[in-house]
Amino acid sequence: MNVNPILPSGVKDILPVEAKELKAIKKRLAKVYESYGYEEVFTPAFEYLDVLSLQAGERIKKEMFKFLDDRGDMLALRPDMTTSIARLVSQKKLSAEKIPLRLFYQANVFRQQKPLQGQPREFWQSGIELIGGNQKASDAEIIMLLIDALKGLGLTNFKIGLSSVAFLKAFLDSLPEAADLKTYLSQKNLVAVEEILSSSKSKAAKNLKETIMLRGWQALSAAAKLSPNKEATSALASLKEVAKTLNKQGYDKYITFDFSLFPDFDYYTGLVFEAYVENFGASVASGGRYDNLLSAFGLSRPAAGFAFSLERLHLATVREKKAVAKTKPKLRVALSKGVLYPSSIEILKNSGFDTYDLENPGRRLLINSADDITYILARPADVPTYVESGVVDLGFAGKDALMENGTDVFEMLDLKIGGCRFILAEKASSLKKTEKKYQQVGQMRVATKYPQIAGDYLNKKGLQAELITLRGSVELAPITGLADMIVDLTTTGKTLVENGLRVVDEIAECSARLIANTVSARLKYEEIQEFIKKLK
Repeated sequence: MNVNPILPSGVKDILPVEAKELKAIKKRLAKVYESYGYEEVFTPAFEYLDVLSLQAGERIKKEMFKFLDDRGDMLALRPDMTTSIARLVSQKKLSAEKIPLRLFYQANVFRQQKPLQGQPREFWQSGIELIGGNQKASDAEIIMLLIDALKGLGLTNFKIGLSSVAFLKAFLDSLPEAADLKTYLSQKNLVAVEEILSSSKSKAAKNLKETIMLRGWQALSAAAKLSPNKEATSALASLKEVAKTLNKQGYDKYITFDFSLFPDFDYYTGLVFEAYVENFGASVASGGRYDNLLSAFGLSRPAAGFAFSLERLHLATVREKKAVAKTKPKLRVALSKGVLYPSSIEILKNSGFDTYDLENPGRRLLINSADDITYILARPADVPTYVESGVVDLGFAGKDALMENGTDVFEMLDLKIGGCRFILAEKASSLKKTEKKYQQVGQMRVATKYPQIAGDYLNKKGLQAELITLRGSVELAPITGLADMIVDLTTTGKTLVENGLRVVDEIAECSARLIANTVSARLKYEEIQEFIKKLK
């Protein structure tokens, strides 16, 4: 029997040319790590699930590969290396005389995520962990090591964005909406954050709203004036000490500050940071301080570290070497073709942007405007992908596309266009019949064009359902008996009524958003804020 020799989605073979380049990168990184006194360790590719999920964020827990072994133990492939290193150290296999411990690793990790920007479901991390030692000195050391590692690879146009989880958590814990705000900040949903903070009359809410918009070295002094309590002030003082050391050692030109940075790992307790390379649409490294993780394993030790994504780092180095000096547009913006397009053009025109060619695009999909902005015209569902990948800086996208795709982008502004709502609907003549059938059969059939949104909604409601994914008019499904109910978007509800359907539940309201690439939102902060200011 012949077997089709293809690989599962999200994994790849590494061929000789790329293998040689990756090997060179790992060798250079190891040389820098060792120059700082770090020693290499290896840990197993899989461990017990309860160990690897310890203090991981909800997104990471969902992305873990889980399986049972032959003894019935629940195991998981490692989603990152930090927890594995913490477990190793807590077992006291390393001499206590060497505290602080300086360890590094270069290993493959596994997550069930979308294969985008060189980060598939199996990818390589290279990083360091510094266990014990003085907090401020350790924080400064790992940032300097990160910068030296990037420079050692020949990269020159990069920035390290610093923040403090301790500072932001002290802010958030003073507000009743802390849990929701933490979730939205980690999701980069600034629209939802602003809605919550704007509805509060407290001074802390007003100050937090200003704080998360602070960028650059001036952000430190501005944040000090907005601090809500002693805990926040103390956390900010620690960050200032680190900044002072970096400045004194001549690393300041590679550093910026960004108080919107709030990672999706629960174990971070203090300094957090990300590394961005110019013209590359995703961070190449991230890390921070995690003082409580080892205590969860029974060993109380302060710790900090970072990890590179080797695939991203490889792409960034190749791209910088191939880069040629040429004039680039101030911003690149993706617009949704179809229903949103006329309203998007109207907003841009009313805001004073040049829209002449946008109003008459013909068959062109890429348009350069007179105000130094390049627009691409894409399918609505594709706009978030172009933004997430860094092909463009900004995009006009429907909230429905963001909810369905789970794209890692900043939601910067509610554009107040394309208003609609997600609904659950059934045949008007089926009043109580669907409910009775569910009670008898224990399952319903639901048709939708949005399986992710429908699945999340039904799970939250605790309803067992068979999802039927359609591409066209889902209203036909209950009419023809294909499904009992539908989850769909509606604007006026007229189509539902004319086809004999009624709304059973309102799931969510949607409108178009201005979204930003995660790196562009930081490296092109001033240009993007100028764009937003004109839109408002």
